[in-house]
Amino acid sequence: MIQELRDKVGPGLDSFNQLMQRESYLYFRIDSLIKDNKYTEALMAIDTSNISTSLKLDYKGQIAFRQGKTRESIEYYSNAIDLSKDKFFKSFTNRAEAYARLKMFDSALMDYKEIAIINYDFDKPIAEIYEALKLKDSAIRYYKLYLKEYPDSISIQKKIAALKNGG
Repeated sequence: MIQELRDKVGPGLDSFNQLMQRESYLYFRIDSLIKDNKYTEALMAIDTSNISTSLKLDYKGQIAFRQGKTRESIEYYSNAIDLSKDKFFKSFTNRAEAYARLKMFDSALMDYKEIAIINYDFDKPIAEIYEALKLKDSAIRYYKLYLKEYPDSISIQKKIAALKNGG
């Protein structure tokens, strides 16, 4: 990836910084269009941009998900994951959310666990899936893992207490 950037920008730190600013603005613009439900404009920006195919697919998945086309979004995310050279965790996260929306909890758990290997922030969604499955012990275990990183989280402490008390 670094070599790709060097080839795009040529020599000099200024040109590298300009490229990074352009890409950051593009991502911000697409994210904003999606957030504002301006899907046609977002698709135009996605299709005309010089971003990776896996990122384009992820963005299209986000649009499909927000439009309620959950199964379609899963296809986009899966294709993004398949195409990416390294693990494309944003797509794993988005696909897990889509699986959870469809109550496909086993699939959601697989994606969240894949991400949790690197990022402990996903212990909480894993716990929530286990809680939805009524697997209290597993939910408590993952909430406790989350608390190791965020010990002051009162809401998680309350969830654990409620689960222990039969809630």
